[in-house]
Amino acid sequence: MTEFLHFEGDSESAAISNSIFILQSKNADLQAELAQCRQELAQAKAAHPPVKAIDHKPGEAEHQQDATLSQSEEWLRLAIDSNYISLWNWELATGKTEWNENNYRLLGYEPGEVEPSYEHWLDRLHPEDRERVERIPAQAIQTRSVGHLDYRVIHPDGSIHWIVDRAHWRYDSAGRPIQMLGVAIDITERKAIEAAYHDLNHELERHVQAQTQQLQASEASLRQQEREFRTLAENSPDAIFRFDLAFRYLYLNPAAEKTLGLPRSGVVGKADRELNLPAEAIATWEQILQTVVQTQKLLTVEFSIPTDSGGQWFQSHNIPEFDPDGNLVSILVIERNITALKQTEAALRQSEQRFHRLAANIPGIIFQFCIDTDGDRTLPYVSPQFETLLGISAAAVEQDAEVLVQCCHPSDLASLEASIVESFTTLNPWRWEGRFILPSGQVIWLQGVSKPERQPNGDVLWDGILMNISDLKHSEIDLKRNQADRLRLEAEREQAVEALGYREEQLRTIFENAPIAIALANVHDYRILRVNSAHRELLGYSDEELAQMTFVDFTYPDDVSSNINCIQHLIEGSQSRFQIEKRFIKKNGDVVWVDLTVALICDRDGNPRYSLGMFHDITADKQREAERQQTETALRQSEEQFRAFFENSPLAIGLATLDNHHMVRSNAKYQEMLGYSHSELCQITFMDITHPDDISADLTLFNQLLAGSISRFQVEKRYRCKNGGFIWVDLTVALIYDTQGKPVYSLCMPQDITEAKRLDAERRQTEEALRRSQASLAEAQRVAHVGSWEVDLITQQGVWSAELFRLFGLDSAQPKPTMAEIIQLIHPDDRAMYSQVTQQAFEQGEPHAVDHRLIRPDGSVTWMSSLGQVERNAAGQVVRLFGVALDITDRKQAEETLRQQADLEQLLRIQQAELYQQVQTELGDRKQAEANLRKSLQEKEVLLKEVHHRVKNNLQIVSSLLRMQSRKVDNLQTFTVLQEAQNRVQSMALIHEQLYQSSDLTQIDLNEYLHTLINNLFRSYGTNYQQVALSIETHDTYLNLNTAISCGLIINELVSNSLKYAFPAEQFGEITICFTSVLEELLNESQITLSVSDDGVGIPLTVDWQNSPSLGMRIVRNLVQQIKGNITLLPGSGTAFQITFAIANET
Repeated sequence: MTEFLHFEGDSESAAISNSIFILQSKNADLQAELAQCRQELAQAKAAHPPVKAIDHKPGEAEHQQDATLSQSEEWLRLAIDSNYISLWNWELATGKTEWNENNYRLLGYEPGEVEPSYEHWLDRLHPEDRERVERIPAQAIQTRSVGHLDYRVIHPDGSIHWIVDRAHWRYDSAGRPIQMLGVAIDITERKAIEAAYHDLNHELERHVQAQTQQLQASEASLRQQEREFRTLAENSPDAIFRFDLAFRYLYLNPAAEKTLGLPRSGVVGKADRELNLPAEAIATWEQILQTVVQTQKLLTVEFSIPTDSGGQWFQSHNIPEFDPDGNLVSILVIERNITALKQTEAALRQSEQRFHRLAANIPGIIFQFCIDTDGDRTLPYVSPQFETLLGISAAAVEQDAEVLVQCCHPSDLASLEASIVESFTTLNPWRWEGRFILPSGQVIWLQGVSKPERQPNGDVLWDGILMNISDLKHSEIDLKRNQADRLRLEAEREQAVEALGYREEQLRTIFENAPIAIALANVHDYRILRVNSAHRELLGYSDEELAQMTFVDFTYPDDVSSNINCIQHLIEGSQSRFQIEKRFIKKNGDVVWVDLTVALICDRDGNPRYSLGMFHDITADKQREAERQQTETALRQSEEQFRAFFENSPLAIGLATLDNHHMVRSNAKYQEMLGYSHSELCQITFMDITHPDDISADLTLFNQLLAGSISRFQVEKRYRCKNGGFIWVDLTVALIYDTQGKPVYSLCMPQDITEAKRLDAERRQTEEALRRSQASLAEAQRVAHVGSWEVDLITQQGVWSAELFRLFGLDSAQPKPTMAEIIQLIHPDDRAMYSQVTQQAFEQGEPHAVDHRLIRPDGSVTWMSSLGQVERNAAGQVVRLFGVALDITDRKQAEETLRQQADLEQLLRIQQAELYQQVQTELGDRKQAEANLRKSLQEKEVLLKEVHHRVKNNLQIVSSLLRMQSRKVDNLQTFTVLQEAQNRVQSMALIHEQLYQSSDLTQIDLNEYLHTLINNLFRSYGTNYQQVALSIETHDTYLNLNTAISCGLIINELVSNSLKYAFPAEQFGEITICFTSVLEELLNESQITLSVSDDGVGIPLTVDWQNSPSLGMRIVRNLVQQIKGNITLLPGSGTAFQITFAIANET
């Protein structure tokens, strides 16, 4: 049997082991039953020898006896061989020993391997049993008894076997032992079963004890809960009912009486139909209760009952109640009148409907704005017009009002914040108008009005409205602009008309006599239309020659492109004029540098028609200032680049002084990032906008920068924005020096990395979650022995999990094997099948499943179950294959074990059937003997019950006589003595009454007996359980008749003393009686502990209870001695007697 114990962790193997164990147990039972039948049959034959047949001839009688003897010997030999019974004998005089073949095998020898001897038997004996076993023969000789012993032998293979050996001596006529005969059988399996049974029994006892304690605690808790329920129910304003499954009232509280309008006494035990309640109400209630019975689940319903005043609404919680076995026994109903709540809900719905209609039709936004005690701003409510007007999700702003505030136009944000702060501080009405930039980029004007109110929790809540006044604002702006334009145009027109004639003459004179060259050209084809004398003189071309030319014809080729670009910019309107230095080619071929200024001349409609160019010769200046111009050009380019970078950079840039760290210049990005204007930034230092925790590190780096230790520094820090929030920036700081190399400013360039920080944190969290997920997946695959794989058919790339490499016995650091290499790892007997299944699955793009064997590189063979799936794209094409491989070696081995166990079980059934046929032939005589014995036992039980009944009746007569006598005495002391005698007699009578009513005439159930005994004592002394509580714990202890009578009289005396003396003046208290039993296996007895205690006034210290002359204590002491026990008075408050005694266990 021991080999089957190793499969306890596997459910299938455990089931097989259990089945085999049951079959073997039945086999052992049948063998024991057969042996018992044989023994009883032999006894019956000995008691009733067969009568010899008188009609047999002498020869036939001897022949029949020989045949019978031969058959008996054959049966005996068959029984010995079938049950592996070992036989041996030992001649004491000669020392000769004889064994049968089974005895050889029993000791681990092959038949005939050694000469049978006492020494060879002793060699196999277990060392720990040798001394004990060697004493048995001598003891058997001295006591002339049958030797019976269990011992262990060790076989050559090291296995240990338990043997049971029965032997007896044969004696000669002088009474001297001459020969020992013995029978031995292997009981190893029985010992294993006994050990398992002992462990199971111990565990069962521990479990029963734990369950008993839990049950007692549960009962105490239930009693407490019942008291609490009663108190709660009786004082609850809700109506509480309890119904049985026939819908009859079991309980209702005062509120329920008021609901029904009927007294409790007239309702309990009746159903609704018996109370003449309204038919509609009865139908409603019965339907609800029927639903709870059918579903056996909590049901909460709301229903109405018509009344003269318009109807009443109720909410009913219907709770099914179950017994400990899970059977539905009752329904608890808690009913509340919710008429007022329903009326309030109806009024609230009407009010909400009116409000929503109003909010939907107002050409604006109704809102609630809240600032809590932490400064957090939210919009608890916005009307449906919010999303339509502003294009922002209402859900977003209800959680965070900053979403809406950030849409405010930067120019109006300060006034918005100021108005909110002023209203929050003074609780004055809030009024504001300004611009908002919608997500679409549209700018609208809003006007808001609301009234603040401070809430009980300290929050401030505004209820108000926002109106779109964009059309009104645009109309006002357009009106003002039109008026100004009209007045200006009228004045200009008058001036233009007056000065036109005069200016035309002046211009002509200036044009011709100007000291600089002037040319008028067509703006579209660049042809020269008119030049002055300075132009003709400088370039050497006549008017006729220039009329056929464009300015491109005498412009130096390298300057043509830039000149044309400038003219295009003029035409496009990006600038009104331009001035450049360029080179012209004179008629004689010389190159001259000129300073050219060009402007456009437009017609009345504003369309460009002419370009007016004015230039003068700067060739000499160019030559004189070549070096200076190069330097200035480089400087100007650097300055322009810095200015352009500073003003238009997407990075925030600021310049600060070195002495007081005040900002002297900042670009728009810097102001936008922090929310301050340039003037505001000039009033604060960088420490004012730096997070306090970052100032120290910032100053340290800045001092190193001033000291020249570093040329610049870069640090991540936090800036405080104007709105109070903080942002993370990546700050770079360098110094700006003057021409003498002295630092004059610090240049700071912060880059907002708040979002990057958040994304980086989210990325780290995601990576960590992904890492944990991958680790969990890898661990799950490792524990479950499951590996995963996938193949991308588009990229032809595949991935194996680490567990799959391990299952194949491969190194995961190496590339995954090819399909051909995988096929080579498949067991040769499974390759064709595996290739066919997988090839068909890959070609048809269908899932597949196949079990096969795998030969790992180390030569070990495992069973694998491979499962594959396909993934298709939107066009239905297979784009990816994936699947898992599961190590099923253990399952395959279990299946093989299961098959073998099934074969073994079938073999055991065959052996059992053969044994059963053998037993059937011998059961007839035993059944007759059992019938006779059963009849005799029944007669004895009837007789014994009659004896107990008569004894009980006689004791009852004595008790009645004592009661009658006590009623006729006037002396209180005499009455008390007679009453105590009556209680003692009654305690003995109860035992005999329980015995003749019980099916077991040998043991007394103390739990039932003690409750009856104590109830009689409480009635005798007029004590009720409300004054003195009773606790009896017997722990399923049973006693025989004599011990139970003694314990009953002891408890009678001790409880009587407690009832008489422990609780004077109707004092409240508790009496506890407790039996505990501890099994002493070595002594084959149980140690019983009886404790009787109360929490009353206790026994005075001056009283010597051990030598008390009172009859009750003398009876207690004598009875304790009678049962060979000890009595102790335990210290502590109250009185507590503890009595210990032992009772022998019957085998």
